[in-house]
Amino acid sequence: DSFGHPIRLDYGTGHECSFIVFLVSLCKIGCFNWSSSGGSDVGKGPTTPKTSPEVIGHASLSILHEYLNVTRGLQRDYMLEPAGSHGVWGLDDYHCVPFYLGACQMRAREQWQQQRQQNQKKTKKLAAKDSSGIGADTDDTARRLPDNPYLPESTTVTATHHADNNDHWDPSIIHNRPILESYRGTYIYLSCIHFIQQIKPGVPFFESSPMLNDISHLGSWSKVMAGLLRLFEGESFF
Repeated sequence: DSFGHPIRLDYGTGHECSFIVFLVSLCKIGCFNWSSSGGSDVGKGPTTPKTSPEVIGHASLSILHEYLNVTRGLQRDYMLEPAGSHGVWGLDDYHCVPFYLGACQMRAREQWQQQRQQNQKKTKKLAAKDSSGIGADTDDTARRLPDNPYLPESTTVTATHHADNNDHWDPSIIHNRPILESYRGTYIYLSCIHFIQQIKPGVPFFESSPMLNDISHLGSWSKVMAGLLRLFEGESFF
């Protein structure tokens, strides 16, 4: 049921929840413990090692992004009806979870930028020592972006890799069409907004998605995260 109902030909938040439960089940049995050596839990019995947040972050991004590609194709090709939709007064006709995880990713991007600024200060200090001949053994960690499980390749890329590194994006960034086109493949939240505009062309965003339009006026991604989590708990669980 994760891809829609085969008889009613509809799709809704219940179907995406089925997929999330499936992923949680895989996580519980250790399918996402990619870095586990297999011998680190000797003497602890048959218990499955706990999956690290970094692994969960990478899995939630990569797997969910591919899942959305499949479900969106089904929604378009088979013209699936929204299951239990609130119409324009919902987030969109089909999904809820991707918006929350996408907001988490955007919040993580903000934190990553703050850490990057700290690293830049360290790099400047090291560069000053290098030019003066003091401290030739530089600290490589100051020259790399800090680890962030919600940003692909952030543990290995240099500071010039991402063109959006220096841009501050608040929730109103969804109204910037060039940003949506350029980064919808990287940020799930922007991907969700772009898909809505694709399936509802020519309709002003404040008319097609008034709730998302209101959310875009919030001052921070932290508030967006908190609000979407409450919405998910209220609409999908109860």
